[in-house]
Amino acid sequence: MLDRLKSLPLTILLTLLIWIYAESQSNPTHNASIVLNNVPVLISGPPEVLSRYQIVLENRSVRVTLTGSQDEINLIRNRLPGQSGVYAYLDISSLDHPTVNDIFKPLRFVTPPNTTVPETLDIGFRLVEKSGT
Repeated sequence: MLDRLKSLPLTILLTLLIWIYAESQSNPTHNASIVLNNVPVLISGPPEVLSRYQIVLENRSVRVTLTGSQDEINLIRNRLPGQSGVYAYLDISSLDHPTVNDIFKPLRFVTPPNTTVPETLDIGFRLVEKSGT
């Protein structure tokens, strides 16, 4: 009887390790990543600002690293070029005004479910008064 009690902690430990291993195999949480070149930069902002100013972008597209589960990344990899579902937005506000030099702001990203852009990407832009306004 005493021998059985001595082996009980080892039995529990082995059972726990087997259970953890089985869970990790049935629910993979391995992250993967993909680099997307030429993600277009879209401009958003109040209509009164966008109608008054021309937005001159430093770059019209950006290179983005997208991370997510292996399954999600594989789905994106199999899509047609330009249909990744990743969108980069430059948010213009009524506080932005014309300048001689570029203004730098972080881009806002919209990504497919269970994916993220882990880095912050800034983009340079200038507001130029439209003629006739």
